[in-house]
Amino acid sequence: MAILAIRDVSKSFGRHTALDSVSLTVNPGEFVSLLGPSGCGKTTLLRLVAGFLQPSVGSIEIDGRDVTALPPNKRPLNTVFQNYALFPHMTFLQNVAYGPLRAGVAKQDARSRALEALEMVGLVGLQERYPREASGGQQQRAALARAIVNRPKLLLLDEPLSALDLQLRRRMQIELKQLQERIGIAFIFVTHDQEEAMTMSDHIVVMNAGSIEQIGTGNEIYRAPETRFVAEFIGEANFFVVSPSGCDLAAQPDGFEPSPGSRIAVVRPEHVEVTTDADVSNGFSIGGVVETISGVGGVTSIRVRAGNGLIIAKRLGMEVPIAAGQAVRLCVARHNVHVIGR
Repeated sequence: MAILAIRDVSKSFGRHTALDSVSLTVNPGEFVSLLGPSGCGKTTLLRLVAGFLQPSVGSIEIDGRDVTALPPNKRPLNTVFQNYALFPHMTFLQNVAYGPLRAGVAKQDARSRALEALEMVGLVGLQERYPREASGGQQQRAALARAIVNRPKLLLLDEPLSALDLQLRRRMQIELKQLQERIGIAFIFVTHDQEEAMTMSDHIVVMNAGSIEQIGTGNEIYRAPETRFVAEFIGEANFFVVSPSGCDLAAQPDGFEPSPGSRIAVVRPEHVEVTTDADVSNGFSIGGVVETISGVGGVTSIRVRAGNGLIIAKRLGMEVPIAAGQAVRLCVARHNVHVIGR
């Protein structure tokens, strides 16, 4: 049985439709990320699951129980917010023990549970520290400990890592995934960061304009995007026009709309080979002229003008035997050309 079932949920604010007939299931112990640009509806969906908002249409079930009309404190879940929302006048231990104490747990048992949760998130020895005395990473761990202390059926996380610096954020991504696997609670994680979602998620829900564009693993979404929006939003992409016969591949000019019978295909930059060999017969190939060559972090990005379109190729290493202004051939193996449905 799914731990969460969202069935045909819509949410409107006046004339604005924030969510339009969204359905989603999450299995026990699964890490699911809601990914999309600002305003796509991911936070609205999270708040509907949490009970802070009520759907205009549709239903929400948690562990087989309809919770659509229940307030937040009656739902078997917890939420970790972007600002952590720790009580500043309480120590980490007091913050974490607060929930069990409110639920009627005896003081000593609440303390034991809180210490266990703090140990899970790596805050052993810091339980007497106040939030103002702690780093952002320590505050984030304390907020997680407070959320998991009562072992909810579901944990909701609303961009909890966005306030951290880059290095700490990357470290916390790994630690958060390891924690989720260790305690076995289903996580729903809201983010606009593609790398973050790809790093942690079992499944990614890509959202756009209040609807779900695609659900899949990170590899599925990257290698086989179902829509142009997904192809553009997840990483870099080159778009080509595939003729009705399927035998020709041409770079798609900016703003170009395919003619009837033609289709649009996506090719990732790392799957484009740049060569000066004019005699190429393997897969597809088109000619072009190198516009720019740039390197970042051991990866070289090559931008090539092919007809009216621009194609980006990437390769490992900083040394490439070509230069700007040089005529080249761009080669793509057939199995790396993915035709998108819409």
